[in-house]
Amino acid sequence: MSKPIAKTLLKYGITVGIDLALAALYFFYNIPLSQITAVGAVDLCLILCDAFFIPGVFTLMIGLLMWVASEGGLDAVGYLGSCLMKTLLPGRHGTFERYGDYVARKREKRTRGGMGFLCIVGSAFLLIACIFLVLFYTM
Repeated sequence: MSKPIAKTLLKYGITVGIDLALAALYFFYNIPLSQITAVGAVDLCLILCDAFFIPGVFTLMIGLLMWVASEGGLDAVGYLGSCLMKTLLPGRHGTFERYGDYVARKREKRTRGGMGFLCIVGSAFLLIACIFLVLFYTM
């Protein structure tokens, strides 16, 4: 197997594994292992919907936040933070960099990371949660 394919599979595998572990943690927190057979199908669908929704929405939102940050959407927040550090901390007073210069400097160092896999995995988990939600309402 080539290196890029293996690297991609590793990213997806680790993300899916973490999300499945979070879903299992939520599931077994709500239903003890000894009582799985006693739970009705409707309640089981509802708990599985929640179990897949929670890690799915977190993964999707982290992926979207990282995409916005890689596009420069949070440059103003970083500029504000650097100005606050120069203003509030003693011994750090200096000249303030213009915002345009700050954005240009950040744009040079910015790398376009491949974080789309987070959005894909999060969307897949949300799709599974929607399937369980439909099953919940049809039963």
